Amino acid sequence: MAGYPYATEFPDAKDMDLARSLGRPEDVTVIDIGAGTGRNTLPLAREGFRVDAVELAPALAELLRQDVEKEGLTVHVHLGSILDDSFNLPENHYKMIFLSEVVPHFRNGAQLRKVFEIAA
Repeated sequence: MAGYPYATEFPDAKDMDLARSLGRPEDVTVIDIGAGTGRNTLPLAREGFRVDAVELAPALAELLRQDVEKEGLTVHVHLGSILDDSFNLPENHYKMIFLSEVVPHFRNGAQLRKVFEIAA
């Protein structure tokens, strides 16, 4: 993650604990929106959670894909915006939705409302 100044190498401890509290990892499906290089995605997948990652920046999505492949993890990396109308999430599929450090990137209240409507 060198060169990406806002990233940290450690996953969000509270979010990891919350994911663990939802059940056995193989029974918990998670989506990490704004996954970046996988700070949360990779640790969740290593523990056996079923993880989908969404990343808007092509370079970051590619770094994440490379790490997923190198580690032999099962993670679906989607390039694009959760706000794009063509991006369809399966209804009632995810037990947990990560929005770690991405809320400030939404440009207005309407975008933020849309994200929470999608999540709901």
